[in-house]
Amino acid sequence: MSATIFCRCGKPAHPDFGDRCEDCWAEDNGHATNLYKNDKNDLNTEKMTHKEILELPISYLRLSAKVENLLCAQGVNFLEDLIEWSAQRVLETRWLGDAALEEIKNGLQMFGLALQQEPILQKQN
Repeated sequence: MSATIFCRCGKPAHPDFGDRCEDCWAEDNGHATNLYKNDKNDLNTEKMTHKEILELPISYLRLSAKVENLLCAQGVNFLEDLIEWSAQRVLETRWLGDAALEEIKNGLQMFGLALQQEPILQKQN
């Protein structure tokens, strides 16, 4: 069992950002995320450019931990990474299926984004 690592601000560190939480990482790297928060959980996307939205970590999609972890294991850490995927690619990824696909589509839709368009075939088992 691993111990929880905490950021310098006292929040738990995010696994993608080493010993920092998402907000401190964004601040240290000149990322726009911090600038547009209405509160701790929401972004004011109306003031963000399309590029700034694409730079958001996928954690903002509020996916289940399983789906987020599986995507991160595939190198998908930011929205710009995810919109390069098609529905077919999601379905072909081990342990992701129809429910994950819907979760991803709904999350992206909150930001006015979508997966690449390709015809969807049945997942091979």
